[in-house]
This record gives sequence, structure tokens and C-alpha cells, in this order.
Amino acid sequence: MRVLTTTPRPLPHRYHAPGFSVGLHEANSAATSLVCLDYWLDNVLSNAHEVALCLHTDGVVQGYRVVPTSQLPSGGGIGAGFSPAAVTECAVSVLRFLRQHCTREVSVADGLLHVTRMATEC
Repeated sequence: MRVLTTTPRPLPHRYHAPGFSVGLHEANSAATSLVCLDYWLDNVLSNAHEVALCLHTDGVVQGYRVVPTSQLPSGGGIGAGFSPAAVTECAVSVLRFLRQHCTREVSVADGLLHVTRMATEC
């Protein structure tokens, strides 16, 4: 671990290995619900069971904390939680919208024009 804490190169923001992910987090600040959601979605999509947080202050490593993915919706002891049911409901809503409105193949330019028109009509 000495190499990680004394290297002059910045650590990557997110790193994945089988079963867990690694993230950087400011040691003196609680994670917002969006940060917890970010860690959770990242882990769910990559099938990671835990996130190992590298806690730092101004880039200097203060310690590490491992949080199971299943505890992230409740905040995992690192901050505010979120509702996985609300996330699922929103995802279903987006998919329903796409199914209803994306009925033909178009180019990227045509698609952007269509989305822009729809946004201005709302």
C-alpha cells in the first residue's frame, strides 16, 4: 500500500476488479444521494458486490473503507441514501418513452432534430 499512498501520479476515479470496485471519496464530506446512486449503479451494472473507497483529503490518502453494494441505497454509512424503487420506476418510464417514440430508424442528426422538437413542444 505504500506505493499507492506515495505515488505522485493521481489515482483513477473509478477502478473495477472482479467482485468489487474502487472509488475516491473526500474523507471529510458525506456522500450525497447522487454519489451513493453512482456507486450503486456502477456496481450493479458491473456485478460488483462491494465498493472500496479510498478516503482522501486534498489528494492525501487518509484511509480505506469497504461498503457492500447492498448497503449503498441506505447510504452505507457514508452519506444520504436513495430509493432503488424510484430508480427502477424512472428507468421503466424512460424505456416506455423510447418504445413509444422511437418507432423507426433514423440517423443521429434526424434523431437529435426529433428530440429537440419534442423538447420544445413540452
